[in-house]
Formats: sequence, structure tokens, C-alpha cells
Amino acid sequence: MNFEWMFAFLLGAACGALVWLGWARRYLPGAGWKVSRDALFEQMSDGVIVLDAQNRVVDVNDAALTMLDARGAQWLGREIVALQENLAPHLLPADASTQQDLKVRGADGATRFLNTRAMPLNQDPARRGRLILLHDVTARKRNEQALERLNAQLQAQLAEIQALQTTLQEQATRDPLTGLYNRRFLLEILDRELKQSARTRRPISVILLDVDHYKAINDTYGHAAGDAALKMLGEWLRVKTRRGDLVCRYGGDEFLVAMFGASAEVGLRRAQEWCDGFREMRVWYEGAALHITLSLGVATSPTHGATSEDLIHAADMAMYAAKQAGRDCVRSPEQADSELELNELALQAA
Repeated sequence: MNFEWMFAFLLGAACGALVWLGWARRYLPGAGWKVSRDALFEQMSDGVIVLDAQNRVVDVNDAALTMLDARGAQWLGREIVALQENLAPHLLPADASTQQDLKVRGADGATRFLNTRAMPLNQDPARRGRLILLHDVTARKRNEQALERLNAQLQAQLAEIQALQTTLQEQATRDPLTGLYNRRFLLEILDRELKQSARTRRPISVILLDVDHYKAINDTYGHAAGDAALKMLGEWLRVKTRRGDLVCRYGGDEFLVAMFGASAEVGLRRAQEWCDGFREMRVWYEGAALHITLSLGVATSPTHGATSEDLIHAADMAMYAAKQAGRDCVRSPEQADSELELNELALQAA
């Protein structure tokens, strides 16, 4: 039975009780009337208040006085608004049924929640009174509030778990030293983009670069200086790359930038700009200005490879050619092949 049906049942029971009391008061002798009233009216667990046409209390049971924390008070003959102003909405309109929830604070500071309903007792305006029923829903409200608090706690815990998952995911895809994406994440994204580019014929250029003479920096100034150089290079690449480019620390002192939609010409031009720009930079470590240069290799799909493995291998060979050419420069696979042929011819001529 839901709450609406339960209250309708209680309302019917209260009205029936009043009819019975009216009959008993008329036909039973004084003692019998008192017994009937006590048996029906005072034993009800729900509160009942009966008002006359002037909204004065005609009758009230102990349950109502207890719920409104008014036991021992003189209510009979007094206007209900003066006794409990929270019940005022039940008085207008006088010819309609009303319902409201009350929050009542007792003298001991405890809060009680009541669901109240009122209905007219007589259709004659001159003799119209009202019946007010009070049903204690404190336990239900307490349960609802407890559920709301529990739900809020669960939502907070869920948000905390989601934030932790995001943090863990970031840690799994980021290089802890530079904050750039790591090799595993780059390969995952690059493989996916290469498969898509095979359908759309959209080129992808990768630039593989590393720090020239990085071992000498570590040996001369210490590994902390080498770490400072890598951090600076990582931040510099983050600023210099386009929105949508993927920058990662590929391993050791090697960095890789995937440029989606960039042709070979664009890749070579950008690599040369980075080579020239970083040459002018200085890494300061404990008062010493470290002059650092880069060697860069550029490869573009599908010309130099259709898979991440082939494409990165081509860029690696080009970067190796840049190292062989004296470092601090940029090479493409075509330039690497041409220089290799020249070197072989020089060896044969010697």
C-alpha cells in the first residue's frame, strides 16, 4: 500500500471515527460517551484536530499534541493559527482539501516531520469546520536523508575514483621526466592514424631527433644536467609543435614528433626550423650555459613506410645520416641514401 492510499485510508477512518463519536455523544450516557471517545479518538496513532467555522479547536487527541510538542497545553476554544502557525495554509481555501509537510522542532531540540491533510467537515459556510490529520513521517524522512547523504558520499567517492583513474591513465601514457607522451602511447596512436591515412591518403610525417653528444653532457656535468637538458627540450618541443601534433619521448635522449597531415616538405621545413632554433638556445645548469644541438631525421608515409615500424625505421636511418654528416642538421631518407652512395663511391675510389 503506497502512502497516498494509506493516508486516504486514515482519513476515512478518522471521518468514520468522528461520525461514531457524534452518534455516541448523542445517544450514549455521559460515561459511555467518555469511554467511546477514549477508545476511538485518544487511541489513534495519527493526530486529529477538529476546528469550527472560526478555526477554533473543537477537539484534539493526544497524538496530535505529542506530534506538535504541545502536551499539557490548553488548545480547546483557541484559534489554531495562534497555537501552530504552520497549519495556516490548511485554512485557505476553507472549502477545499489541502496537504502539506511540516517540520516541527520540539522543546528538546529534536526535529519531527509531519505529513498533514485537512478537509472541510460541513458544506454549510456558516457551520463549516475542518478536520486536520497529522501523520508522523519522521522515520521515512530520516531514511530519505540518510539515503541522500549516502548517495552524496557515493558520488564523491565515484568522482575520486574517476580522478584516480584519470591520473593512473596519465601516468601510464606519460614520460615521468618530461611530461610528454611515452613511446607505447605514441605507437598506439600512430598505428591507428596510419591505418586511417591509408584510406584517406592523408600524409603523416614523423621527426626523430636526439641530443648531440648527450653522453658527454652526462659525463662532464652529471646526469642531473642531462635531465635538465631533456626537460628543456621537451618543453621547447611542446611549444613549437602544432595543435594536433603528437610529441613523445621515444627513449633515452631521443624524441619523436608525429605530424598528422604534414607532407614531406612540411616535415623537412619544420625539422630545419627546430634545428636552427634550438642551436640558439642555452641550457643553464648550476651557473653553466650548456650549448646543445640536435640531429633530426624526417620520414613521411606512405612514401617511406605504411606502418609505424617502417616509418620510424626510415626516420631513424635519416637521423643516423645526420649524425654521420657532422650532427646539428636534418636529413631525409632520400638524402641518407644519396650520402651513403657517395660514401661508398669514395671508399671504392680510395
